[in-house]
Order: sequence, then structure tokens, then C-alpha cells
Amino acid sequence: MFRTLFLDADDTVFDFGAAQRAALEESFRTLGYPFNEEIYGIYDGINIKYWKKLERGETVKEKLVYDRFYELFGETGIKGDVLATENAYQSNLGKYAFWLEGAKEGVRYLSGKYDVYITTNGHGDTQTSRLRISGLDKMVKGVFISEIIGYAKPRAEYYDYCLKESGAEKDTTLCIGDSLTSDIKGGINSGIKTMWCNFKGEETPQLKIDYIVRDWKDICSIL
Repeated sequence: MFRTLFLDADDTVFDFGAAQRAALEESFRTLGYPFNEEIYGIYDGINIKYWKKLERGETVKEKLVYDRFYELFGETGIKGDVLATENAYQSNLGKYAFWLEGAKEGVRYLSGKYDVYITTNGHGDTQTSRLRISGLDKMVKGVFISEIIGYAKPRAEYYDYCLKESGAEKDTTLCIGDSLTSDIKGGINSGIKTMWCNFKGEETPQLKIDYIVRDWKDICSIL
């Protein structure tokens, strides 16, 4: 039925939370800022808020990466340098790529049956580094990073680009990812079938999702 898979990276293949926390802690320690669970929790909430704004078209990536630290420093009272913090964070994030349980074996399995492409909204250099360090870039046919393309998920233009560059057809392509507002909405916007990776056991939304899976065993059993 399917020939091509558009596979999300963070929180679908990689444990982004673990990478984010490690990179943020290393950056703050290096810059001499305080870091604890409360500060991390505040950052995580702010960061999610801004990425949702990006998906809705209410901000741009170039602004988002600095606004989140402006807001964090304002809420916590940290006397920080926003530019230095963003640069350190991106550099450190590029060093961390933790696989989710079953993901490495799952990607190997899928790559033996389908044309698999990674689709991600992450920072260009950072994602390229993480994909290289993990070896994921060698396991798939290609990678589509929004910052390099110029469009981000869930915009239809992003998927139009991916379809054109991969030579894939909509009716034989499947979008796989954890984000309802990015991966699933993007697939729906583009007329591509979707598989929602509901790894956190969230409540099923009122969306036309073609497949819902709980872990990588589910993904591989269906595909």
C-alpha cells in the first residue's frame, strides 16, 4: 500500500526531552547560570508554547529561538545573555541524540521495506549533527529539515517540497509522527495518510487519523 514514509525525528525516533535537558544544563553550567528542575520546567513550557506559535504561523524560527530565552530570563530573574545562550544551546544540542525504545531496530526494519525520509522542523545545523552522530542519516534515503527548505510543518508547502524532491506520490506515502499539530495536521493538510505516535497515551482527538500506535512494536506490526 505504501512506498514512502515521511518519519518525524524528535519524540518519534529520538527522546527529545532527554537531549534538550542535557543540552540546556550543559549550556547553563558553562555560562555560569543557575540550573535546576524548576528552571528546566519553566523553559520547557515556554519552549513548547513558542513552537506551537510557529506551527500556527504566529512567529518565525529566527525570532522563536531568542524569544524563549528572553521570556525564561524574565520569569526566573537570571541575568543572561540571550544570544550567547542560544548559541551554546544549539551547539550542545547537536551532541545529543537518544533513541527511543525500539526506534533504532524499527527504522532499520522500515528502511528495508520502504523509502524512508526524515521530516523535521529542527534547527538545520543542529539536526544535521544529531542525525549524523546517531547514524540515522545513513539508515534513511534522505532528510528534509524545515529551516533549509524554507517552510515548516504543518504547512502544505513543506510536504509539497518533500513529495517533489523524493519523487513520492501522495496516495502511497504515509506521514508518521508524534505531534498532532505538526505531523498529523501537516499530513491532513497535504492529503497524505497519517500515523500518530501516541507514545504518551494521550486522549484521542477528533481528527481523521489513519493509524494510531502506542510504541515502535505497533508501528512495525502495521507496516
